[in-house]
Amino acid sequence: MMSRPFGVMNWKFKKGTSNVKWIIEFIKETSDLYKDEPLCYLGDHSQVHHSFEMIEEAIKHYGHTVHALPSYSPQLNPVENAINFLKCETEKELEQEQEELEAVKDAPHETKQHKRMEILQKASEHALESLDERVQRFYENFSSYIHKAKRRQEFD
Repeated sequence: MMSRPFGVMNWKFKKGTSNVKWIIEFIKETSDLYKDEPLCYLGDHSQVHHSFEMIEEAIKHYGHTVHALPSYSPQLNPVENAINFLKCETEKELEQEQEELEAVKDAPHETKQHKRMEILQKASEHALESLDERVQRFYENFSSYIHKAKRRQEFD
C-alpha cells in the first residue's frame, strides 16, 4: 500500500504472500499513476524486503527514493499502522459474516474456499473505505516519532 498524509494513493489486494516480482509490478503501477510526483518508499524489514536491493533498484529506476527503516520501529512506519488498522477492521467484518460461513460449512472444500475469499475481499474493501479517514492521524503520530528520533528521545 502507498499512502500520503491525506489519503491512500494506491493499494492492491493479493491472495497469499507477496514476492519481489509482485512488489516491483506494484511500484511500476504506482509510478505510472503518479508520473510527475516524487514518491518515497519505506522498507520495513518484512520478509519480502530482504531482497531490498532489487526493490530499491526498481524504485530508483522510476525516479523515486527509498529509505530503510530501523528494525522493530513500527512507530516510524505509517503504512504499518494502516495495515494493522486494516487487519483489525477486516477481523471485525469477518466476525459479522460468521452466519454466511456457517451456511456453507458442509459444502465441498472449493465452495467453502470461494465463500471465504468472497467474504474476505468484501471485508477488506469495507476496511479500506474507512482507512482514508485514519491516514491523517497516522501521519501525525509518525511526525511526533520522527521528532523524538531526531532528538534521540525514547518512544512512548
